[in-house]
Formats: sequence, structure tokens, C-alpha cells
Amino acid sequence: MTKKLPESEWIEVVRNAVLISFDILVHDENGRYLLGYRRNSPAKDIWFTLGSAIRKNETLDNGFSRCIQDELGFKYDVDRKSTYHGIYEHIYEDNFLNKEFGTHYIVIAHKFQLPHEVVVKNLPMDQHSSYCWMEVSEILSSNMVHENVKLYFK
Repeated sequence: MTKKLPESEWIEVVRNAVLISFDILVHDENGRYLLGYRRNSPAKDIWFTLGSAIRKNETLDNGFSRCIQDELGFKYDVDRKSTYHGIYEHIYEDNFLNKEFGTHYIVIAHKFQLPHEVVVKNLPMDQHSSYCWMEVSEILSSNMVHENVKLYFK
């Protein structure tokens, strides 16, 4: 199992490296997507997809599974299908700690249908202060949804 870096080390990685991450476009059987209202920078105070940076020595499969566990609170069943949605680049002027330098992500996006038996409740509140379901038309028309999220649906 890989571990999360202490904040003092993580900020140096953000300062000096491009981060590889997953964004997970979680959708239900009705085609609505789950978004979180970002509590932290970058992209603070705006609706965004769920996701996570991949850690050093973490395989893509393990990183995806951890991301589902961390963001949705259930263990990812490898037999479930996610759909690769593309590679994107997100560049921000700030980072999680300050505005002294930016954050640069290469994002591997996946669509993931929430299993019917999973009830979305008690979602983690460390990255997002609230959650909502939106249809694609709402995502594209809202000025409260980040432009990087809208790119997934254009």
C-alpha cells in the first residue's frame, strides 16, 4: 500500500512536478453526474468531479480503486466496468496551500456508473463541502461548474 506524503513534502512535489491524477465522472442510471463543491484550492468554491492524484509506486488499477474508496466510500469491485474517457490537462494558478505557484495535472478521466446497490450518503467532506447530481445540460450551462469539468462533456 502506498502512503500519502506529509504536507511539507507534497507541496514540494506540487511546486516542482506535473501531477498525474484520475477524475472520475460518476454517473447514475439516469445519466446524471455526481459533482462535489470544492472546499480546497485549486478550483475552490466551485462544482467539480471527484478525483485523486496517483501516488508514487501506485499502479493505475490500485490508484483507481483507492480513488473510488476515498471519494465514494466503498471498495471498488474490479469486475465493474469503468469507461476510459480521455487524457486532459489542468493548469491552475494556485495550489492546495497558497497562491505562490500553480498546480499542473495530467488527468486520466474515466466514466463510472454508480452501482445500483450503492446509496450515496455520508460522502467524505475533506475535499468537498457538499455534493449534487447534475444532468449534462446543467453542467454545461452552469457558471458554478468549473470549465475543466465542462470539457469532459463537450
